[in-house]
Amino acid sequence: MNRLPSYFPAILVGLLALVLSGCTGLKLLEPAAMTTQNDCPDLTGTWSSDAYEVLAVAGDGTHQESGDVTMTLEVTEQQGCHFSAINRWGNAELAGVDYGGGVINPDGNWITIQEVGESPVEGALGRVLGRLLDDHQMTWEYAAYSHERERAIVFSTILAREGSPLRGEDCPDMLGTWHSTPFAVLNVYGDGRINQQPNTTNTLEVVHQTNCHFRGINSWQSGELGGSEHVAGVLHSDGLQITILEVGEHPEEGTRAFVRGRLSNPDRLEWDYVGLSGIDAWKGQAFTTALTRTNEARASTTEARTTALTNITEEQSRASCPEMTGTWSSAAWEGLEVFADGTHDVVNRSFKRFTIDEQMGCTVKGTNVYAARDGSDKVWMETVIGVINAEQGLITSRSVAPGPDGLTSLITHRMVAENEIHAEYTGVSGDSRTVFVYLLALMKE
Repeated sequence: MNRLPSYFPAILVGLLALVLSGCTGLKLLEPAAMTTQNDCPDLTGTWSSDAYEVLAVAGDGTHQESGDVTMTLEVTEQQGCHFSAINRWGNAELAGVDYGGGVINPDGNWITIQEVGESPVEGALGRVLGRLLDDHQMTWEYAAYSHERERAIVFSTILAREGSPLRGEDCPDMLGTWHSTPFAVLNVYGDGRINQQPNTTNTLEVVHQTNCHFRGINSWQSGELGGSEHVAGVLHSDGLQITILEVGEHPEEGTRAFVRGRLSNPDRLEWDYVGLSGIDAWKGQAFTTALTRTNEARASTTEARTTALTNITEEQSRASCPEMTGTWSSAAWEGLEVFADGTHDVVNRSFKRFTIDEQMGCTVKGTNVYAARDGSDKVWMETVIGVINAEQGLITSRSVAPGPDGLTSLITHRMVAENEIHAEYTGVSGDSRTVFVYLLALMKE
């Protein structure tokens, strides 16, 4: 998504941890406390899928669907809520093996997995969002960029530990044109500067859907500025989580985004956007909005689009977010590193502290600090950007400043109490040879 000019070189890495304190308007998830890292269900063993289809979308809009793909996930070792795994997949034409690291959040049994190493499919490294349906079945929603980010690759399936996997329910229909009302965009630069871009609108046109994956065009307008990108998306069968990837080359001063969405009703799509620019300069960009599907499918003219926007009521706009500036921290904690050859190592940290110093609506900017626990004085600090989803009690974040080992990360935060969140972190190193994962509880100071 193209935005205002930016500068300041940075490595993509990050951690953002946020918490609500004494405020209303943000949904809290239960249980209210994470007392031990051993509360997570045991995933060790082999999980297999039925046949599924994979969608690949290129930056110029060309696409390909590959059918009759199956996969087997072997969780080789688990320590508390962190695990290492091997994913073996293929069909009659192509096959491969990927290693990965994952983290489990017992609040709802959500699972996040990051692949590591070189993949045989154009170097694609995927991020998986899953959920345990019971002790023997999990959903699996996969979204990945190819090595040069020329293609986005998505698919959805169900895995079973034993017996035949159940077919997922038919996913909600996404076809049609979705419009937003005007919103403001937060720009955060690697040196901590921020600015806001008001009166921006967004239109998503979903042109094709097969089962739980889809493709389309995402367009935006802000005054005289505007642009469009091709997208690929995947959703849970219940519509509670949708992942959308923008694909193609960055336009001038443009950003490419990871979008998290949710269907709050069949014609209303919550839209949480966190993008990073990537030409010679880096910046982060975030906004939240709601898109409403209009009756005039694939509206393309200005007149039709204007008419559609006037039909969006206040009730269809996003809920406001509470004030969340402040500082949150953790005690000593452990994470898990998984390497490209499938080996792993436990990583120790002495503390983590996050200060949110700016909030604009449902977007935030802050500084994250954490330190080694090896007797050294090594401390990391990074500038971060994030979006709040008040309806779901979720926060999605990325970083716009240098961090340890050149990690590129995306973090899900789940609000579990008025003074506590659980952060599910997956990061991949700059050379794609290491994945770092952890689940961490942070408390308000």
